[in-house]
Amino acid sequence: MADRALLHKSKLEDFKCFLDEHLIGYRAGKGEYQVLQVKTAEHGWQPIYEKLESPEHYSVPGKLTGLVRQFIREYKHSSRPDVDKGEHWFIRYPGGTTIVKVQITDVTERTVEVKELRIAARPQRYLLGDIEFVELTNGEWP
Repeated sequence: MADRALLHKSKLEDFKCFLDEHLIGYRAGKGEYQVLQVKTAEHGWQPIYEKLESPEHYSVPGKLTGLVRQFIREYKHSSRPDVDKGEHWFIRYPGGTTIVKVQITDVTERTVEVKELRIAARPQRYLLGDIEFVELTNGEWP
């Protein structure tokens, strides 16, 4: 059974990022009303439809409902803090207890790439909701 009001139209690009992060394939929809097709392990390619009677939401088939609900749960817990590329922050890594100074090397809608400043390490990418941003340092080292 399709859920006709599950995926808001304004969240389609975020949903694609979610699929990329979870290594789930997707492609453009076919025909006039499909907006996207999502690859599922058990059911193959499943379409997401645009319905004329629903101006704000896409129609999601029952076989994708669980995946879209997972996206909605994760999206609610990963609101984007006001972080910009080039800034220096004190952060706490996921599961960490110490505070580390990093430079923000890239920011997307759902992820952030950080480089520790005290060690010569490659930048690492994290979901925005996984890192605790403690304090903006404006490039100054206390």
